[in-house]
Amino acid sequence: MRHRSACASLLALLLLAPRATLADPPRWTLHTGADAWETGIAGFALDAEDTATDDTLTGRARLRTHVEGPLVGRKLRLVGELDFFARALHGAPAALGPVQADPAIRARDPFHPAPLHLRALYLEWAGALGVARLGTQPSDWGLGIVANDGARDDRLFGVPTRGNVSQRLMLATSPLQAIGAPPQSPLGRLTLLAAGDLVWADETAELLDAGGRPEDTAWQAVGALFVRPRTYTGPVARLREDVSGGVYAARRWQTYAEGDRLEVWVVDAHARVQQSLPSGASFRYEFEAARLFGETDRVTSEGGPNGLKINALGAVAEMAWGFPMGTARGEVMATIGLTSGDANADDDELNRFTMHGDYDVGFVLFDHVLPALQLRASERIDDPLRARTPPKGFEHLAGRGGVSGARYGALRFTAQPWATLDAAAQAVVVTTSAPFTDPVRTFERGGVPANPFGGPAEGTLATELDLAVRWRLPEVAPETRPALRLTGGVVLPGAVLEGPDGGLGTVYAGQLAVTLDSHLGGGL
Repeated sequence: MRHRSACASLLALLLLAPRATLADPPRWTLHTGADAWETGIAGFALDAEDTATDDTLTGRARLRTHVEGPLVGRKLRLVGELDFFARALHGAPAALGPVQADPAIRARDPFHPAPLHLRALYLEWAGALGVARLGTQPSDWGLGIVANDGARDDRLFGVPTRGNVSQRLMLATSPLQAIGAPPQSPLGRLTLLAAGDLVWADETAELLDAGGRPEDTAWQAVGALFVRPRTYTGPVARLREDVSGGVYAARRWQTYAEGDRLEVWVVDAHARVQQSLPSGASFRYEFEAARLFGETDRVTSEGGPNGLKINALGAVAEMAWGFPMGTARGEVMATIGLTSGDANADDDELNRFTMHGDYDVGFVLFDHVLPALQLRASERIDDPLRARTPPKGFEHLAGRGGVSGARYGALRFTAQPWATLDAAAQAVVVTTSAPFTDPVRTFERGGVPANPFGGPAEGTLATELDLAVRWRLPEVAPETRPALRLTGGVVLPGAVLEGPDGGLGTVYAGQLAVTLDSHLGGGL
């Protein structure tokens, strides 16, 4: 759905200073978006024992409505967002033994039978000193590698489905405006934010399962200090340069449904420089780095039989150059990313950092291929002929679409030759930052790290090539427009996905998405 929630980002919470908010005329707006998409993945090998996935075709659909407007004058507003329908129409991921049936994995699938999925329902009070919000709110920060609301605009590769949502009390203020700092100056845009959360749903917790029963309980204390992006009006008459960003910190106390616990700190720094020229050219430099440290007894190891310490790091940098092409527009974007992994799975420390699954890195490798290989490895660990008692938490080591234990570099070219058509092509090269191991193969080689096919566990994972085209069709009703998007990708395996006993092989994937967006506004 081509829509960004009004509560999409911690940085965007205060894009308009309180004075500007109070000057806006009161109005209600309604945005409804319907999405349906078919995804096809060609079958591929999972190990050297001739285990492979079948060709799969899955269909998904979602109907999302966002509404917001004033309740009392111009200061109190209500914001709501609800998925009325988020269902699997047909098809399912290939069954890989008991891991696929694990209830914790099923509960975090956004396409379960629950008839409604609440994403936002909160009250916002905008006063002279800041903004207060109370209720169900999506959470987003920076580029979205940790906190991601799953509502990014104009994503061409894949569909975001797993946004972070919390029951939240949030207070945000720009304190230096009270002593005379102009609202659009750097000091006037300096913002202090504090929040308390009961997590509704994110990558590691689900408050209720698909049947509405209590699942995981996760409390968070959140704080952030950042400079908001500046608000510009009018055409670009000279160089505009805007610097924004800051630091976000969260402390989480989580109890899983099984009684396991997680206590972790997240510290995340983000910076963004945006430059715009009168010629129409633009430059963007953006960086995010996050550190996790804490402890959990969710997973154990030989060196940590009662639990593990957490120490993980992830970082990403994006550099984009936008330029006019006659009446059209193009952009070249280069991205580099790094996530730590577990070089030693038997010690008492968990070093694996996983980026949020809705952060856009390709379309095939991280979303489909690597999770299937990890699930197969988990199934092999659970084989009673190989391990009488698997280590606790082995089933949680399988990924769900996020980058983990890898370095990558990507180059993307996007063009919009007409207002109704845009297209993109990208190449992503991925290498390991820690061994990509199969526990059974590694044991068979006397502890020497080995991949699922018996080959090396370090080096180049794969190269992914993707193409996408989106066509926005004419309006079918006032403020209602459909669109079609066709995406294709191919994964060319590297040495870490090949071995003496076979290999992954080339993997092909395609996706056809249909969307219908409707915007209504009123002056109530």
